[in-house]
Order: sequence, then structure tokens, then C-alpha cells
Amino acid sequence: MSVIHPTAIIHGRAVIGSGVAVGPYCVIGADVHVADGCE
Repeated sequence: MSVIHPTAIIHGRAVIGSGVAVGPYCVIGADVHVADGCE
């Protein structure tokens, strides 16, 4: 299960893997792939 902070902004085309942690104020753009387990 991934954890995404409520202040993070993630584009609709981004792919977020399993077990990912996205911290406060992170911005993940279009066509980005964050692999499983990344923080």
C-alpha cells in the first residue's frame, strides 16, 4: 500500500508503484513512473 501525503501533487498520467511513500509538497509530473518501494 502506498502512502501519499495530502499536500503532494501527482499528475494523472504518473504511475505510482506499490509501497511508495510520497512526502509533503512533492510534485510528480506526467509520464513519471515511481518504482515499488521508493520513498
